[in-house]
Amino acid sequence: MKVITTNRLNRFWKNGVLPIKNALATKLNTSSVVNNLLTTAAGYALDARQGKALDDKITALNGNIVNSSTGTAIKYGNGLVLEFGQIVCPNTNNYVAQKEFTLPVAIVLTKKYSISVTKKSMGNIGAATRATTFGEVYNNGVTGFVGLQTDAQDLNTLSDSNRTVSWFLVGFWK
Repeated sequence: MKVITTNRLNRFWKNGVLPIKNALATKLNTSSVVNNLLTTAAGYALDARQGKALDDKITALNGNIVNSSTGTAIKYGNGLVLEFGQIVCPNTNNYVAQKEFTLPVAIVLTKKYSISVTKKSMGNIGAATRATTFGEVYNNGVTGFVGLQTDAQDLNTLSDSNRTVSWFLVGFWK
């Protein structure tokens, strides 16, 4: 049996306990762990229990996003809705083409908010040709249509990508 001497205890302290103690001192202090989503000061870590609270918030936000074949809508708690998408106008032997579609979320437009339609790119539309876009929401806020009009070129000469228009609208969901 070995006798524990002061020298051996000092060596154990210096080579065993003290390095661990010093390493732990640089780690996170448990008093710096917060169990809330309100702390904004630096030097604090979020308690793992807040993972569930964050996941619930993300799930709620994702539940406000509605995707459909014609576009995407984001519904906000105050009733506001943003809807957007892209539509390819039909290939036609005319200067005007329009496409009807069902909105992802039925919407009420106000005087302040309306549909905005823009051409994705001018592509190979001739330099002397102007392209304009238009759109409307009707059928009690369920249906929309967008259109593309040129002043000097039949739309059947344009590729699908050059007949694609983007639409965006802001209103209140029903």
